[in-house]
Amino acid sequence: DVHGRAKLFALDAQTGKEIWAFESDNYILQTPAIHGDMLHLGGNFYDPRPIDEGGHTRIYALNLADGSPLWDYESEDGFPKRLYATQETVVFVAYQDFMNGVDAQTGELRWRFDTGNWTPSFLGAGEAVYFSSANTQVFAVDANTGETLWQFDIPEGTFNYLLDVPVLRDGKLYFLTQQGDFFALDAATGELLWQSKTEVSAARMGPAIENGWVVIGDIEGKVYGYK
Repeated sequence: DVHGRAKLFALDAQTGKEIWAFESDNYILQTPAIHGDMLHLGGNFYDPRPIDEGGHTRIYALNLADGSPLWDYESEDGFPKRLYATQETVVFVAYQDFMNGVDAQTGELRWRFDTGNWTPSFLGAGEAVYFSSANTQVFAVDANTGETLWQFDIPEGTFNYLLDVPVLRDGKLYFLTQQGDFFALDAATGELLWQSKTEVSAARMGPAIENGWVVIGDIEGKVYGYK
């Protein structure tokens, strides 16, 4: 229903029995983020007022135990690509490609970060968020303050940006560019650890890393393994 009533349900994982249900004023909802005893979710809602781009967006905070609403926050950024929550802040990026940090307790905007270009989504880990933009830059930003922790410029990076979020493993940040360059950075400092050329082009998803193997798929249906 374009006028709202998209619902979120909490079910008992063992029995499937409904614990609670929350009916929003949004007509579509993104996957929620949970931290502590709070759940955060968001999506678009109908509003006849025209805007240039993006869309009318509402972010909710709910009590995790019973689904009761605690606050809501509205923006015109468009449908959120992802939400991530810390104890202090709810972070989201949407159609307009601004990173936003909303106070987790009050629902007030704490910070707003201009990514400079299209960004596919972001990775949240601890008190930091990691993301890239089509300006061929990779950022680490403090999730609670919006301050830049570091910035990495992809070498010879014209049109060589990420199509998915980076992967974090053992203090290292891994990502693949659309021209097949595979990078490993120190997640704390942004220092380049190594760089390798792969056969993969236009990868639509980030690498999978396990037991020393890096597995990557491309848009032609091929899967590559590197060790």
